[in-house]
Amino acid sequence: MIELVAAVCAVVAVYAALRAVLEKNTLRKLPFVNVMNFAVAGVIALILPHPLTLAAAIAYFVGATLEANAIASALASRFAPCSAPSDEVALARLTPCSVPSDEVTLARPAPEDES
Repeated sequence: MIELVAAVCAVVAVYAALRAVLEKNTLRKLPFVNVMNFAVAGVIALILPHPLTLAAAIAYFVGATLEANAIASALASRFAPCSAPSDEVALARLTPCSVPSDEVTLARPAPEDES
């Protein structure tokens, strides 16, 4: 029975890996990468009959989850909605927002009247 469950996890991992490789949109790749990570962690835990296997599967799962969250967070901040006029909202969501700089722009002082 465990072999059947491991085989199903392996098939799911291969399918998710293929979909992640073939998908062109980066944001659509992330769910497939997460599913692949879950399936690989399950296969690791099911195939090797040793108590340390569970620790290895947990370590792989935690590391893969942290990596996926870091990638998703970076992409989410890159494609966050910008403050734009209402007719350009769709375009603003597709283009990266400009990060405000800490530089202070000094305005040229107005000329004084010398009369």
